[in-house]
Amino acid sequence: AGYTVFTFNYGNVTKNPAWPVRGTGDIPTSAQELSDEVDKVLAATGADKVILIGHSQGGGMTPEYYLNNLGGAAKVAQFIGIAPAHHGADIDGLAYIKNVPVIGKALFGLVNLLGPAWLQQSIGSPLIDTIYGNGDTRPGVQYTTISTKYDWIATPYTNQALLGENVTNIVLQDLYPNFNAGHLGLVFAKPTWDVVLGALAAHQQANPTPVAGTVAA
Repeated sequence: AGYTVFTFNYGNVTKNPAWPVRGTGDIPTSAQELSDEVDKVLAATGADKVILIGHSQGGGMTPEYYLNNLGGAAKVAQFIGIAPAHHGADIDGLAYIKNVPVIGKALFGLVNLLGPAWLQQSIGSPLIDTIYGNGDTRPGVQYTTISTKYDWIATPYTNQALLGENVTNIVLQDLYPNFNAGHLGLVFAKPTWDVVLGALAAHQQANPTPVAGTVAA
């Protein structure tokens, strides 16, 4: 479609740079990795700002921490989150297991060994207030969230919406009543990317000339 696209990996909890599972590390640390990547993209393209497009954590709490807590809004023209994990998820109710005496704490301790991002994204996490406590959005950034009612991870799906100016919250079933993809299938569905391209086309700074760097998380 004429855009210059950059991708990168973040959130590696191991010392193996080839470790394939990412996005499980501490979210503020991952947000700093995103910040570093944005600076590289700006230097490489000569653009004043980038467009952020991401899925799940990569379209939710990590870029939001960057925008809201690391001054990233000054370097971002547009942010499009696909099934974004905003405002915490209960993973179809599994997150409430932590309230079960003894067993719940032990299970969540094991989950934390897989990486802190799992619990940081769960409903009730202190990090949620850190990121969103002073408002979901920042001036100068155009926001779009793209959600599906059949999401089974970032639940409830209504938590994916953002409040604030310059926000468009889209539930794909409102546009495509028969759309049935879930949290992962959303990434590979043509209607999702039709909405992404539509959001880009509607934003003047996202036009291919001059080229704006795009970071996909």
